[in-house]
Order: sequence, then structure tokens, then C-alpha cells
Amino acid sequence: MKAINELINKYATRQLNEADTRFRIVDTILKETLKWPIDTIDCEKFINGDRADYVLNRKSNTPAIIIESKSSSIYFTLPKNPNSDKNYQKITIEKLMTDENIKNAILQVKDYCENLGCNYASITNGFEWIIFQLNPNNKPWKKLPAFIIRDLKFFRDNYTQAYNLLSYEREVPEVFGCDV
Repeated sequence: MKAINELINKYATRQLNEADTRFRIVDTILKETLKWPIDTIDCEKFINGDRADYVLNRKSNTPAIIIESKSSSIYFTLPKNPNSDKNYQKITIEKLMTDENIKNAILQVKDYCENLGCNYASITNGFEWIIFQLNPNNKPWKKLPAFIIRDLKFFRDNYTQAYNLLSYEREVPEVFGCDV
């Protein structure tokens, strides 16, 4: 929890470029909070002429989830949830894609997932995280819910849920198993 509190306090101004967002925030979340071993994380993985920011691999060395990271100064405009004071919720991908920053990042990581045969993806600016599934039982992926983490406090205040959702031990995100 100490690492999360330091991130919250130190980077509240959200003035990090993409590389610093990844190095200072996303790496800390993945390695220290979610316990992904360094040797299971591929950074800047070359895929069809482009580079995926993170490919997190299962123990079988197949992709568990691909994460596209953006600068902390790129805001994801998330729909408000007036019925909840929680820092997380589920929203359909289709609704999320009405925000241009979210749409572009989702389409980018979706392409990486399709090329690597990975069914789980996430986009983040270090603060907000959107985690989603692409190919469950031939359902239209845009109609599926994504799990939204609204701020870094989620990793502190909902540690068990965060760990169960995205940790190395989990291997496959429990996007649909999270209680909202």
C-alpha cells in the first residue's frame, strides 16, 4: 500500500509523458502491487510493424493480457455513475468508445490482441484503467462490459479485488467476475 500512496501523492498533477507514466506508475502497479514477475512481462513487443507497450504472459508463456499505456496527461472521459461512490464500475465498450482517446487506445490494443491471439486487453493512462475481453463465445465485443478503474486509489482501497482481477496468480483477468 505504501507504493500506491506514494504514486497517488507524487503524481497527482498528472504531468508525465508516456514513457514516465509507464516507468513510474504502470510498472509499479504491475510489479509491486499485482506481483507480475519481470520475466513474464514483455515491453515494447514488436507486432506487425508496431509495438505493444506490455504483454503479460501466463506461466505457459502465452499472452494473458495486453496493456496499452498512454501519457498520464491524456484523460479518458468516463461516463459518470451517479448511483455509486465507488472508484470502479462496469461500462460497455461501446459507450466508452464515444471518447476519442479511449476509442483510439482500445482499437490499438485490440489489434495487438488479435495478432497475438490474446482475449484480454487493458488501456491505461496510469490513473484510469479499462480492462476488457474481446472474444467470449462469439458475442459482439463492443457490447461487452469493461471493468473501469477510475483512479489509483482503487489499488489501495480495493487491494484484494485488484489482485484477484489482474495479478500474475490470476493469469486471466476476472473482468466478468468482479462485483460492481
